[in-house]
Amino acid sequence: MERPKWVAIVTGILAIALGVGYLLLAQLLDYRGGEFLPAPLEPPAILGEGIPGSFGRLS
Repeated sequence: MERPKWVAIVTGILAIALGVGYLLLAQLLDYRGGEFLPAPLEPPAILGEGIPGSFGRLS
């Protein structure tokens, strides 16, 4: 076989291995538990509580 064919075959095998590895890693991280909760709709209570330079209440 010519060298370009070998390079293409090795590159293809490497791409498939990386793709499968990525999918396995994503599954592993997904199965490790924890409930997906939506982000809170209101800002944290820390903001606007008299912290200098905050953009909360202007009192």
